[in-house]
This record gives sequence, structure tokens and C-alpha cells, in this order.
Amino acid sequence: MQERLIEFLAALGVDAAIGDVLLTVVIKSAEQTIINRTNQNAVPDELRHVVLRRAAGEYIRLLKSSGQLEGFDLDSAAVSQIKEGDTTVSFAYGNGVETPDQRIDRLVKYLTEYGHTQLYSYRRFKW
Repeated sequence: MQERLIEFLAALGVDAAIGDVLLTVVIKSAEQTIINRTNQNAVPDELRHVVLRRAAGEYIRLLKSSGQLEGFDLDSAAVSQIKEGDTTVSFAYGNGVETPDQRIDRLVKYLTEYGHTQLYSYRRFKW
């Protein structure tokens, strides 16, 4: 799982290394949250992608909170404007409205809350 998380974070532009203690902590935290919410003994295989995204969101949040999130730029991910002659087309969502911190916070919120409706399918009742 740690290798998959590192690959996912790299795709988002976040550097992480094998053996990083924070990776283990966020993976275990995401797994335990899903186990608690579904009342299962282990995370079902079908929910591993949920663990991955939630762990990535928590990892980014921890890096940002501790001031270690460097080189992570959401603006470089997409073309924001194209100008052809006298015609200009803007593609950037929230262009000029959100700060980079707000966009990172929105990404973190999306990742940490990802899959909450999928958990209902795996919920076991406790008696």
C-alpha cells in the first residue's frame, strides 16, 4: 500500500519516500477509520482505493500544517488561458477567486472525505 500511495502522491506532485513514518501513520489512520465506520475486522479489498485517497489527503494536510509542503503548485497542473488573435479563452476554475492555500485545502477536503458513500455498502451492524 505504501508504494501505491507514493505513486499516487507523485502523480499529484508531492514527493514522498519509502520508509517515511508519516506514510505509515496516515495509511493506518485511514484503514482504522474505514474499519470503525464499517464495523469490519479488516478493510475490504474493494475499499483499498478509498484508503489510498484518504491517506494521500491526510499526508498532504500534515505536510502543509507542518510547513513541509514545498514545490506543490496547483497552478502548474493546467493551462489557464489561451489567446488566439483577439480571442481569449480562460479555463482555470476559480481563477482569481481562490488563493493557492484555499485550492490545496479543497483538494485535501476532497481526498480525506472521498468514498464516504461507498462505505455504506460494506457497513455491518453491531448488536
